[in-house]
Amino acid sequence: PEALAEGYWESIQTFVSQQSKVCAGVISDATWEMKDGKMQIFVKNNMAYYLSQKHLDDAIMNMIEMETGSRLVVQFKNNRHRRTANSRYDDRKPDKKAQKRAFAPRFFIIFN
Repeated sequence: PEALAEGYWESIQTFVSQQSKVCAGVISDATWEMKDGKMQIFVKNNMAYYLSQKHLDDAIMNMIEMETGSRLVVQFKNNRHRRTANSRYDDRKPDKKAQKRAFAPRFFIIFN
C-alpha cells in the first residue's frame, strides 16, 4: 500500500487542487504517511473535516481503485502533532519593553 500511495501522491494533490481554491491551498502543504494500512493525509488549519465533508477521501479511494483495482483507505487528519518552522517563535516569552512601547500613550501637538 505504501508504494501505491507514494505513486499516487502527485495525482492526489492535483485532483484535490482542482476541486476549489481552498482545497488547493490546503493540499499544497499537506503530508502523508501510512498507518495500519491506511493512507493518512495530514492537513493544516483543521481542514480535515472540510475535505471529508466534500467526500474527497472517498473520491480519492475510488480513483485509485478504478485505475489499479487495489483498494487504499484514505483519511484526512488535522496536523496537530507536527511543528511548523515558525512555531518555534510561538514559544518565546513576550518582550515586556516592546509591549510597553506598543501600548504607550501617544500625544500629538496640533499647530493652527
